[in-house]
Amino acid sequence: MIGLNVRLMPIPEQAGEPRISVHWFFVPVGFGLIAAGLVCLRYGIVYVGWGCVFLGLFEFLTFGLCERRIRAGKPPEALFTLPLRKTVLACSMFGYLVLFAIVHIKLFGILSGSRLGQMVLFVFGPVIWVLTAQLLWNAIVRYFVNHPPKQ
Repeated sequence: MIGLNVRLMPIPEQAGEPRISVHWFFVPVGFGLIAAGLVCLRYGIVYVGWGCVFLGLFEFLTFGLCERRIRAGKPPEALFTLPLRKTVLACSMFGYLVLFAIVHIKLFGILSGSRLGQMVLFVFGPVIWVLTAQLLWNAIVRYFVNHPPKQ
Protein backbone atom coordinates (compact mmCIF):
# COMPACT_ATOMS: atom_id res chain seq x y z
CA MET A 1 0.00 0.00 0.00
CA ILE A 2 1.26 3.46 -0.86
CA GLY A 3 1.77 5.68 2.17
CA LEU A 4 2.78 9.20 2.94
CA ASN A 5 5.62 9.46 5.44
CA VAL A 6 5.41 12.78 7.28
CA ARG A 7 7.95 13.43 10.03
CA LEU A 8 7.51 16.42 12.30
CA MET A 9 10.48 17.46 14.39
CA PRO A 10 9.69 17.74 18.11
CA ILE A 11 10.27 21.11 19.69
CA PRO A 12 12.35 20.64 22.83
CA GLU A 13 11.85 22.50 26.08
CA GLN A 14 14.60 25.07 26.40
CA ALA A 15 15.86 26.66 29.60
CA GLY A 16 14.56 30.17 30.11
CA GLU A 17 11.74 29.77 27.61
CA PRO A 18 9.14 32.52 28.12
CA ARG A 19 5.54 31.60 28.85
CA ILE A 20 2.30 33.36 27.91
CA SER A 21 -0.88 33.55 29.96
CA VAL A 22 -3.87 31.88 28.37
CA HIS A 23 -6.03 34.99 28.90
CA TRP A 24 -4.25 36.67 25.97
CA PHE A 25 -6.10 34.30 23.62
CA PHE A 26 -9.37 36.01 24.51
CA VAL A 27 -8.42 39.01 22.35
CA PRO A 28 -7.99 37.29 18.94
CA VAL A 29 -10.92 34.99 19.64
CA GLY A 30 -13.04 38.07 20.45
CA PHE A 31 -12.01 39.76 17.20
CA GLY A 32 -12.73 36.56 15.25
CA LEU A 33 -16.18 36.16 16.79
CA ILE A 34 -17.10 39.78 16.13
CA ALA A 35 -15.87 39.51 12.52
CA ALA A 36 -17.84 36.29 12.03
CA GLY A 37 -20.90 37.93 13.56
CA LEU A 38 -20.65 40.94 11.25
CA VAL A 39 -20.29 38.66 8.22
CA CYS A 40 -23.37 36.69 9.32
CA LEU A 41 -25.33 39.91 9.84
CA ARG A 42 -24.25 41.12 6.40
CA TYR A 43 -25.73 37.99 4.81
CA GLY A 44 -28.93 38.04 6.85
CA ILE A 45 -28.14 35.29 9.37
CA VAL A 46 -29.40 37.43 12.22
CA TYR A 47 -29.46 35.16 15.28
CA VAL A 48 -26.07 33.61 14.61
CA GLY A 49 -24.62 37.04 13.82
CA TRP A 50 -25.82 38.68 17.02
CA GLY A 51 -24.80 35.60 19.01
CA CYS A 52 -21.25 35.81 17.65
CA VAL A 53 -21.06 39.55 18.30
CA PHE A 54 -22.30 39.02 21.88
CA LEU A 55 -19.76 36.23 22.48
CA GLY A 56 -16.98 38.40 21.03
CA LEU A 57 -17.85 41.25 23.38
CA PHE A 58 -18.01 38.74 26.24
CA GLU A 59 -14.47 37.60 25.35
CA PHE A 60 -13.24 41.20 25.58
CA LEU A 61 -15.01 41.66 28.92
CA THR A 62 -13.44 38.45 30.23
CA PHE A 63 -10.01 39.59 29.08
CA GLY A 64 -10.46 42.96 30.78
CA LEU A 65 -11.55 41.38 34.06
CA CYS A 66 -8.65 38.89 34.02
CA GLU A 67 -6.17 41.64 33.22
CA ARG A 68 -7.51 43.81 36.05
CA ARG A 69 -7.15 40.95 38.58
CA ILE A 70 -3.64 40.12 37.34
CA ARG A 71 -2.53 43.75 37.71
CA ALA A 72 -4.02 43.81 41.21
CA GLY A 73 -1.83 40.82 42.11
CA LYS A 74 -4.72 38.32 42.44
CA PRO A 75 -4.79 36.32 39.19
CA PRO A 76 -7.75 33.95 38.74
CA GLU A 77 -6.93 30.39 39.82
CA ALA A 78 -8.07 28.93 36.49
CA LEU A 79 -5.46 30.85 34.48
CA PHE A 80 -2.45 28.90 33.30
CA THR A 81 0.51 29.65 31.10
CA LEU A 82 1.74 28.05 27.90
CA PRO A 83 5.27 27.83 26.49
CA LEU A 84 5.57 30.72 24.07
CA ARG A 85 7.46 28.90 21.32
CA LYS A 86 5.03 25.97 21.20
CA THR A 87 2.16 28.45 21.15
CA VAL A 88 3.72 30.34 18.23
CA LEU A 89 4.19 27.04 16.39
CA ALA A 90 0.58 25.93 16.95
CA CYS A 91 -0.85 29.33 15.96
CA SER A 92 1.36 29.41 12.83
CA MET A 93 0.05 26.03 11.76
CA PHE A 94 -3.56 27.07 12.40
CA GLY A 95 -3.03 30.25 10.37
CA TYR A 96 -1.50 28.21 7.56
CA LEU A 97 -4.51 25.87 7.62
CA VAL A 98 -6.91 28.82 7.27
CA LEU A 99 -4.83 30.42 4.51
CA PHE A 100 -4.58 27.16 2.60
CA ALA A 101 -8.33 26.57 2.97
CA ILE A 102 -9.07 30.03 1.52
CA VAL A 103 -6.71 29.42 -1.41
CA HIS A 104 -8.22 25.94 -1.91
CA ILE A 105 -11.75 27.38 -2.05
CA LYS A 106 -10.67 30.09 -4.51
CA LEU A 107 -8.96 27.51 -6.72
CA PHE A 108 -12.08 25.32 -6.61
CA GLY A 109 -14.07 28.26 -7.94
CA ILE A 110 -11.58 28.68 -10.77
CA LEU A 111 -11.17 24.98 -11.59
CA SER A 112 -14.78 23.90 -11.04
CA GLY A 113 -15.51 24.06 -14.76
CA SER A 114 -13.50 20.97 -15.58
CA ARG A 115 -13.66 17.49 -14.06
CA LEU A 116 -9.89 17.14 -14.32
CA GLY A 117 -9.38 20.37 -12.39
CA GLN A 118 -11.72 19.19 -9.62
CA MET A 119 -10.02 15.81 -9.40
CA VAL A 120 -6.54 17.34 -9.24
CA LEU A 121 -7.69 19.80 -6.58
CA PHE A 122 -9.36 17.22 -4.35
CA VAL A 123 -6.74 14.49 -4.77
CA PHE A 124 -3.57 16.54 -4.68
CA GLY A 125 -4.77 19.48 -2.56
CA PRO A 126 -4.62 17.63 0.77
CA VAL A 127 -1.29 16.01 -0.16
CA ILE A 128 0.18 19.41 -1.03
CA TRP A 129 -1.18 20.86 2.22
CA VAL A 130 0.33 18.08 4.35
CA LEU A 131 3.74 18.27 2.67
CA THR A 132 3.98 22.07 2.82
CA ALA A 133 2.72 22.09 6.42
CA GLN A 134 5.49 19.62 7.27
CA LEU A 135 8.07 21.91 5.66
CA LEU A 136 6.72 24.94 7.55
CA TRP A 137 6.60 23.07 10.89
CA ASN A 138 10.15 21.75 10.56
CA ALA A 139 11.48 25.17 9.47
CA ILE A 140 9.94 26.87 12.51
CA VAL A 141 11.27 24.17 14.86
CA ARG A 142 14.74 24.44 13.30
CA TYR A 143 14.67 28.21 13.81
CA PHE A 144 13.66 27.83 17.46
CA VAL A 145 16.37 25.22 18.10
CA ASN A 146 19.06 27.37 16.44
CA HIS A 147 17.93 30.53 18.27
CA PRO A 148 17.45 29.62 21.95
CA PRO A 149 15.75 32.10 24.29
CA LYS A 150 17.92 34.85 25.72
CA GLN A 151 18.64 34.49 29.39
